[in-house]
Amino acid sequence: KLPLLTARCDSLISSYLGSTAKNIRRLFDHAAERPSVLFLAAFDALAPARDDSQELGELKRVVVGLLQIIDSLPPQSVLLAATNHQQLLDSAVWRRFTYRLHLDLPHAQLREALLKAYLREFAPWDHLELAVTFSHGLSGAAIREAAEECLRGAILEGETRIPQEKLI
Repeated sequence: KLPLLTARCDSLISSYLGSTAKNIRRLFDHAAERPSVLFLAAFDALAPARDDSQELGELKRVVVGLLQIIDSLPPQSVLLAATNHQQLLDSAVWRRFTYRLHLDLPHAQLREALLKAYLREFAPWDHLELAVTFSHGLSGAAIREAAEECLRGAILEGETRIPQEKLI
């Protein structure tokens, strides 16, 4: 029953010197004002490995600051972070999180359920199995994005069903 605060980490990064750290500090200060759940999406953008020679000095300092800020978060607040690139995260970040949950790509039955849910009455029931096959290897978010694109196209073209050639 805590309020959920969400932030896309890539939107916190600024090209201006010191602004990224300031953005992070403001976000965490806001989250610390009252018990809450702070969810950081695209966390790899904010906490990349410091041993990467391609990273700039400022981003390395940002990671150190971020680690300190995480450590000072009040115990009544919950921090969640998500990434599609866990191998890019700084190793010290992993020690700040007690639990790690790996989500596999959706299996065929789940992809079918997602397509049915997203496409609703526009679903091409006679070609749905083919769409499930072609969606192998896609994340749930990618399936949603593709389904929404198909829906927009069908609605704009006055279709009552999504044609097979648009779905695959």
